[in-house]
Amino acid sequence: MTIGDFLREVRERAELTQRQLAAEMGVTQSAVSKIERREDVLVSTLITFVKAAGGRYEINAWMDD
Repeated sequence: MTIGDFLREVRERAELTQRQLAAEMGVTQSAVSKIERREDVLVSTLITFVKAAGGRYEINAWMDD
C-alpha cells in the first residue's frame, strides 16, 4: 500500500469526495487526485490532508537503544 492509497482510504472513510476534501484543503480536486496517486508525500501534505478529512495524526519514531 502506498501513502496515496492510505490517503485515499482516509478520504473515503470520511465519506468525502475529492472535490469536498480539496475545498477543505484550499486546493483543486486535481491536486487531491495527484496526492492520492503518489508513492511519497511531504509530512506537511500528509498532516493537511488528514486534518482536512477530520482526522487526527500522530508521528512516532523508535530507535534501537
